[in-house]
Amino acid sequence: MARNYGLVGIDVAYTAALVGVMSVTIFFVIGDRQFHLEHTSHFVWIDLFFALYIYLSGYTFAIGLRDRSTSTGRKLSNAAKKGSLFFLIGLMFATSWAINLFLTLGLFYLFAGFIGQLGNYILRMVTILSFLAAVICLNIDIPPARADYFALTLQGAGAKELLAYLLFNGYLSVLPWSTFFLAGMVFGNGNIRPNGWFPPSSAIGLALIILSMFVEMFARGTYTPSPTWNTLGTYPLNMKVFMPSFVLLETGICIVLVNMFNYVYRKNKNKKLQDTLRKLVESRHSAIFGMMFIGSVILGLFNLIIFKKPLVLFILTVVIVSGCLYSILFWKRRFTAKPPVEWIVKRISSSTKS
Repeated sequence: MARNYGLVGIDVAYTAALVGVMSVTIFFVIGDRQFHLEHTSHFVWIDLFFALYIYLSGYTFAIGLRDRSTSTGRKLSNAAKKGSLFFLIGLMFATSWAINLFLTLGLFYLFAGFIGQLGNYILRMVTILSFLAAVICLNIDIPPARADYFALTLQGAGAKELLAYLLFNGYLSVLPWSTFFLAGMVFGNGNIRPNGWFPPSSAIGLALIILSMFVEMFARGTYTPSPTWNTLGTYPLNMKVFMPSFVLLETGICIVLVNMFNYVYRKNKNKKLQDTLRKLVESRHSAIFGMMFIGSVILGLFNLIIFKKPLVLFILTVVIVSGCLYSILFWKRRFTAKPPVEWIVKRISSSTKS
């Protein structure tokens, strides 16, 4: 993982993404706001947490592939086992939890090891093709602009519906989110210690951000804004852009943010901060699992009308997120060095990496 390379900035970015992902997921799912989730457009700042988390997953995975102490075959095997475990965990929540990060990461890890061995040139081409595939599918109405479901519906669903859920219709489906994971792998293969506050890779990120502005202007003349456009909260939190410009914009932001965090925290000497961040990042999968488990219990036991009140939903979000993060720190201090999900990953892969 990145912390083995002394990059505290990656742990800072990962922690921010983790807290954001958990908070936004609770807001959308328990707050019963799935009607806001669409495929033609995405919230710029809210969905940035998911983009950053997935980008960092690919980024740190690519760094892990550099480890010369482990054979290539074992790396591929460990990635496939980890992906299979995540996918199975995702299936446990597939019918109850709409924003399912485990399903998405599981599929990515299953194939990432193989793709990572093809060379950086091929990896760049696959990243571009992933983006183009998402745009093409959007333009031929796969998925529809407003999907019928965001949690997997097994009753009456055929093979076509199940495949569409994984590839297109899920909120964190393979397309377009695989682009962020692959982009993370591309830049994780490059220079992970930026020289100066604006390295060449940040220039690429800035270029993508500028390009997204022109793509958005074109998209506004091509697609029709949905009825729920800009109906969530206060500007700029409610700002939405169309999917093609969203992918370019968020990828650029992720590149610039990760480089910035790596540069700003390159000389950090606060051991207590480093240790806390390391523990949180090492335990991120267990934290998300705990959040999904608690959330699923709440969905099954309580009337969701009460959670439509913003204050109640805010308090619940703070309690669940802080409770899950504190619990994993308590677990590592009192029980084992690795919390449940990471412990299982280690056991099945016989790897010391989380």
